[in-house]
Amino acid sequence: MRTIKLICLIFFVVFLGITGSDVFATPYATLPNPADGQTDVAVEMDICWSPGDSALVHEIYFGTDPLDLPLVSTQAVGDECFPVGDPMVPVPEPNLVPGTTYYWQVVEVNDPCEYEGPIWSFTTVSGKTTVLFPSDGTVIEGQEWEDNVYTPLDFLAGTTADTYECFFSDNYEDVLNREPNASLGAPPYFPILRYYAGLPGIAPYEQSLVRAETYYWCVDGTDAKGNIFEGDIWEFTIQGYQALAPDPPDGAVEVETTVLLSWTPGLVSCCSPIYLGTSRDDVNNVVYDPINPPPELLHIIWYSHPDPNILVTGLEFNTKYYWRVDECARGCTPPICAGECYRSDVWSFTTAPQRIYVDANANGANNGTRWEDAYHYLQDALAGANSSEKPVEICVAEGVYKPDRSTADPNGSGNRDASFVLIDGVTIKGGYAGFGEPDPDARDIELYETILSGDLAGDDEPNFTNIDENGYHVVTGSGTDETAVLDGFTINAGNAQGNDGGGMFNLNGSPTVMNCIFKGNSAESRGGGMFNESYSSPMLTNCTFS
Repeated sequence: MRTIKLICLIFFVVFLGITGSDVFATPYATLPNPADGQTDVAVEMDICWSPGDSALVHEIYFGTDPLDLPLVSTQAVGDECFPVGDPMVPVPEPNLVPGTTYYWQVVEVNDPCEYEGPIWSFTTVSGKTTVLFPSDGTVIEGQEWEDNVYTPLDFLAGTTADTYECFFSDNYEDVLNREPNASLGAPPYFPILRYYAGLPGIAPYEQSLVRAETYYWCVDGTDAKGNIFEGDIWEFTIQGYQALAPDPPDGAVEVETTVLLSWTPGLVSCCSPIYLGTSRDDVNNVVYDPINPPPELLHIIWYSHPDPNILVTGLEFNTKYYWRVDECARGCTPPICAGECYRSDVWSFTTAPQRIYVDANANGANNGTRWEDAYHYLQDALAGANSSEKPVEICVAEGVYKPDRSTADPNGSGNRDASFVLIDGVTIKGGYAGFGEPDPDARDIELYETILSGDLAGDDEPNFTNIDENGYHVVTGSGTDETAVLDGFTINAGNAQGNDGGGMFNLNGSPTVMNCIFKGNSAESRGGGMFNESYSSPMLTNCTFS
C-alpha cells in the first residue's frame, strides 16, 4: 500500500510538471457543497465538489455511518454533482430523513492511483418544534375563566413538519411515553399553532388546572413523508397561593455565609413573614406572633417590596439552615401581618465551610478572608485554621510556597525543620487561579500549578546538587486522621538529610492526599518522596512519585 501511494505521489508530481499546473494543485476533491458541517440542509438536493487535478473518475461514498460509507456512484470527470434525497434516484436513499447527519466522501481515481478525500458531513433540516409559551421551567399566573384556571400552549413549527400532536399531563411519565390519555391531538384552530389546557369548551383537556401544580407537555411534528420528530418535554408551574421556587434551591450546599434568599411569591400575597433557623421542627412549627415575635422570625416583606428577597448576613460556616415563607392574603396592616396565610414548604441549605485564601500576589489586607485579601504565606493560613472551629478549607493560588516563610519571616528563616503541618479537619487545596484572574475560584491543578518547595534558598541545581540547606520535610502529616487533607499540589525539593521522608513525613498519621505530585525529593535513609512510620496509613488517590 505504501509503495502504491508513493508511486501515486510521484505520478502526481510528474503530472504537475507535464501540464504546468498550479503549484497549489491537489489530487483530492475539494470545496464540498453543502459545506462540511453545514446544518439545515434541504432533504432533496445535489452534493457537489471541485475535482482533484489528474482525476479521471469520481467514486462517491454516502451514508449515515462515517466508518462504513457505501459506494453509491462512479462517474467521469466533468460530472461533479450527485443527487441525494431524490425519489427518482433510489441510490443512495430515495428520501433523506430530516434532522439527520449524513457523511460523504469523494475518492478521485486515476488508475491505479486513488486519492481518498476527507469525509464531509451535513445535517438536514428538522421538523422538531420549539417552545414559545409557557417557556420551559417557568412559573405562570394562569388565566381564569369562571371557575377554571387555564393556559394557552404556544409553540414554533418545525421546518419540515406539517402536522402536530401535543401530549400534556401532570405526570411526566405519561408525556415521556406518549400515552394516549395524555394526547391533545392536533391544534384545535390549525394553522394557528396553539393548544389550550384547562379551558372549558376546548377538548380534550377541559378540567381546571390546579394552582401550585407542575405540568409537562411536548409537541411532536410529522412531515409529509411520515417522519416523526419527537419534541422536547417542557414543564411549567401554575402559580399558587404559596411561595415556591426557593433560591438557593432546597437542599443546596456550599452556600456562602452572606446569601440572598429569594422565591416566587404567592398569587395574592400582601405580606410575607420569613422564618429561618437551624432546627427543622422549630421552623416548621413556628407561629407568627406580632406581640412576641418568635426567634425564627427573620423579617416581614410587605406588598410594597419590589422583589421577594432578603439579604442574610452573618450565618455560621458549615451549618444547615431551614427556612419558610408564609404568604398572607389579608390582614396586612404594618406592623401586623396576619389573616389568611399560606405556608410554603420548609426548605434547607447548608453553608460552606470556613475558607481561608492564600495568594502571594494578593494586594489587600493579607487576612485570608477573600482572594484580594489573601494571605501571602501558607504558614499564616495554617496558623489561622489551627485556631478556628473546624472544618476549614484553605484555598491556595498558583505559585511556589516554602515552609520557612510567613508574615513574620517574609524572606525565610532558613530553618530546615520548618514544614507544612497538616491539621485534622482542615482541607488544603491547590490549583486555583487566584487574585487578578477573571474567575479567581477557577481550579485546574495542571494549569495553575501550586508548588510546595523545600528549596529554602532557591538555589537547587540538577541531580540533587546544592541541596544541603533544603528543608527536611516539606509536608508533615504526623498524628492526623483522614480529615487532614492535602489536594492538588506539587511537593518537591525536600531533603531528609540524616532522616526519612523528604517530601512528606508521617508518624502515626493517616491523612488524605489527593492529586499530588511528589518529585525531586530525597532522603538519606528511606522514603525520599514519603515515609510512613508507627501505624501511619495515609489514603493516597491519584498521586505520582518521581
